[in-house]
Amino acid sequence: MVDLSAFPTRQLLRWNLVVRMGLAVIAPLAVQYVLTGNLAGTGVIAALVAGFVSFGDLGPDVDQPRWTAVTVVATPMAVVAGAVLGPSPTGGLLIVFLLYLVHGALTEAGLVSQVAWFPVSALGLIAAVLSTGTGDMVDTALAAAAGSAWAAILLVVTPRFLHDSRLPIPPAALKVDTDRLRRMVRSPAWVDWHYPLLLGALATVVLVVADAVTGGFRPYWAVFALVGVLGPSPAAARQSGWETVASTLAGIALAALLLSVGLGTTSVMVVAVLMLLIGTVLLLRHMILAKILMTPLPVILAAAALGANGSLALGLRLVEYVFGAGIGLVAAIGGGWLAARLSTEQADSDSQPDPAT
Repeated sequence: MVDLSAFPTRQLLRWNLVVRMGLAVIAPLAVQYVLTGNLAGTGVIAALVAGFVSFGDLGPDVDQPRWTAVTVVATPMAVVAGAVLGPSPTGGLLIVFLLYLVHGALTEAGLVSQVAWFPVSALGLIAAVLSTGTGDMVDTALAAAAGSAWAAILLVVTPRFLHDSRLPIPPAALKVDTDRLRRMVRSPAWVDWHYPLLLGALATVVLVVADAVTGGFRPYWAVFALVGVLGPSPAAARQSGWETVASTLAGIALAALLLSVGLGTTSVMVVAVLMLLIGTVLLLRHMILAKILMTPLPVILAAAALGANGSLALGLRLVEYVFGAGIGLVAAIGGGWLAARLSTEQADSDSQPDPAT
């Protein structure tokens, strides 16, 4: 047992998460490269699923078995559902709406449940947007299941070798209001469902508008930016919006630098994965720096998938983030204004004397 708790890691994520993230992403890509000589195909699906499922255990003491099970089981199911429904415009929009409706509902219930659902909504969205219906669904399902199972194995095995420190997060931040979830399902009320419905509707609108304007281009990173920008207040949304756009721009520049220095494909991937791991470590302490370091890997993977048109990945990623962040910012400010207006009107109404008296 290696005890890392003596090191000054209180403000960092758990060490076993960093190790798991590295193994989760590297192992499937390595297997894919050894078997085929390239980094395309089912190995990328398995690596993405394994990496995102690892994020379902983000932070200290949030690895409750029921929420971990949600991430491990629902993520590959969302990938398959997105891949099956994605080629149909109606089906693709439906799966995106449902994913982010649930995402918003779980956000209302607490940090743990929202973190657990993030890999599900993210991977389901990616599968729905990118699927063309021409791939082998059996291979996709097997790769997604294998990646999720690999992440689950690492979740069990890694802590046996690394004893990690814990973050000083208030207990209230980790509370899951399961009673509220039950009430939301059994006795739906507008006060509980306005945010989930807003999130699901906006995620869908982003894809509808982009599809209409571009003639078939549906930007999944725009939905990520939209979700990331929406904050508890307009001021928080404005700050998050600028941070999102600035860090993404810097991360894209870093990806472009990596792709232009003449390194081999394997070397570029290794450097990008290392930056991803460093960004993971810094995620709760230096958010902007973490986002910068975590941006190059998905951009480079997108460039590899586009082949001869790989340079498009750089510009598209920035345009998508600006687009999504802009919509999220407008929604956050407009929603804050509307909530304040409704609260004022309600207060005025309550202050009026009752005619019956």
